[in-house]
Amino acid sequence: MQDKLYEIIASVCYFDKEELHPGLSVEDDLAITSVMIVEIIAMVESRLGVNLEEHVDELLSCETLGELTALTAELSSEHPQGSLPGR
Repeated sequence: MQDKLYEIIASVCYFDKEELHPGLSVEDDLAITSVMIVEIIAMVESRLGVNLEEHVDELLSCETLGELTALTAELSSEHPQGSLPGR
C-alpha cells in the first residue's frame, strides 16, 4: 500500500517517489493543500479501491507522510470501496 500511495502523492505533489519518506511534513515539506487531499483521495479510491471521502478532516489532520500512510492503511481495512452504506 505504501508504495502505491507514494506514487499517488508524488504525482500530485510533483516529487520523485524516491524522495518521499515517512518523516516528511505534510504541510511544510510536501505542501499538501485541501485541494490536493481531494485529488489524492480520488486517486486512492480509483487506483487502490479504498473509500476515503468521508475522512477528509482526518487526512488533513495528519502531520507527517507516515501518519497519512498509516491512516490510509487503517481506513482501507475498515472501509474498502463500496462497503459504506449507500454505496
